[in-house]
Amino acid sequence: MEFQQLLVDDLRIRPFQPTDIQDYWAILNDPLNEQMGGQPRPQDFEQAKQWLQTAISAQTLAIERVPEAKVVGLIEQQPRFKGQPPLIDETEIQLGFLMNANYRRLGIMYRSLQQLLTYYKSQNLKAVWAGVFPENQASIKLLTKLGFQYRYTVDLSHFALDSHNKEGYYELTL
Repeated sequence: MEFQQLLVDDLRIRPFQPTDIQDYWAILNDPLNEQMGGQPRPQDFEQAKQWLQTAISAQTLAIERVPEAKVVGLIEQQPRFKGQPPLIDETEIQLGFLMNANYRRLGIMYRSLQQLLTYYKSQNLKAVWAGVFPENQASIKLLTKLGFQYRYTVDLSHFALDSHNKEGYYELTL
């Protein structure tokens, strides 16, 4: 699905660009994002640049505050895999999201996801999924507010390299 941009109030949801590196670095270098997102922080700025190139290739979305021309959050979107061997389901998508610490609790992620979910529905997607660690109560509350429903928990203890032993999955049927 080729994504251009969405506008909601003072926000623009768009693909990342190489010039977003400073804002991308600020988001990924946040210890809380590392803890709740389950991804280690980049070791240095050069690694962040490499990761940004991967994010661009994967069509990770930037949440930009238009008045400031500042990227304050990101939304990863990827196909939903099902079955054995993993098969791509073209009618479902899985999301992950992170916010810059200075912009949390302002409703930015809620408004962004709300607009993105409307877009997904217009693209004839049937369901949107999100995986969340149980201790990430802010994300669970956000997903619930958006209408997502808890479906199941996966035990990660046999291959988790950090403190996350479980991940809950939430679904929104469109």
